[in-house]
Amino acid sequence: MKNKIIILLSLLLLTGCTVNYNLEINKDTLNETITGTVTKEESSQESNATGLSTVYSIINEEELYQKDLKESGNNINYTFKYNYNIEDFVNSTIINTCFENKEIEEIDNYYSIKLSGNFYCLYSKKINIAVTSNLKVASNNADKIKDNTYIWTIDKNTTDIELVVDKNTPYTKPIKRGISSTFRIVCFIVLVVLSSLAYILYKKKNSSEI
Repeated sequence: MKNKIIILLSLLLLTGCTVNYNLEINKDTLNETITGTVTKEESSQESNATGLSTVYSIINEEELYQKDLKESGNNINYTFKYNYNIEDFVNSTIINTCFENKEIEEIDNYYSIKLSGNFYCLYSKKINIAVTSNLKVASNNADKIKDNTYIWTIDKNTTDIELVVDKNTPYTKPIKRGISSTFRIVCFIVLVVLSSLAYILYKKKNSSEI
C-alpha cells in the first residue's frame, strides 16, 4: 500500500503545470486534499509505461484516496482526499516523501508543524500548499494569509514551513469596522486637526495684537 501511495504522489506532482495541496486542520482531524489536471492521454497509459509512474496508477488502481474525476475537453481535473486523525498525520506519505525534515508535535496546548530542508517533490513549476486552520494560529511563516488560510508557494528545491495552532481555541474571524464607523473616526480626526489649527491661529493673532 505504501508503494502505491508513493506512486500516487509522484504522479500527481509530475503532471500538470501546477499542483495544489490543501490541508484543513480541525479539532481532531486533518483533511488532506490534492487537486490538479492531467491529459486524457496520460490517464490512459499503462502503469509501467513511463518508468517512474503514470496517471493510470492513480485513476485506475489507487484505492486509498477518495477520488473525483471530471473531464474538461482533453483534460481530466482530479481531486483526491484523505482524512487523518491528529495522531496519524505524522505518518502522512506526502509529508514523509516530500520533505527532508519534519517535526509534527503536540506540545502542551499546541499543535506544531515544521517542515524544512530539501524538497523532493518539485516536479512542476510550482506547488501551492494551503493550510486552513479552524483553530487559532499562534505563529506562522506563511507567504500569504487569507482569513484562516495560510499559503506557501514552493518553487525551488528547499523549503521552510512553520505553523503552530492552539488546539483549545477555535478560529474567530476578526470583526471589520463598517463604513459608518470608519467615517466617524475620520471625521473626528479632521475635527480635532481643524480645532487645533483654529486655536493656534487664534493664539497667534492675540499675541501679535499685544
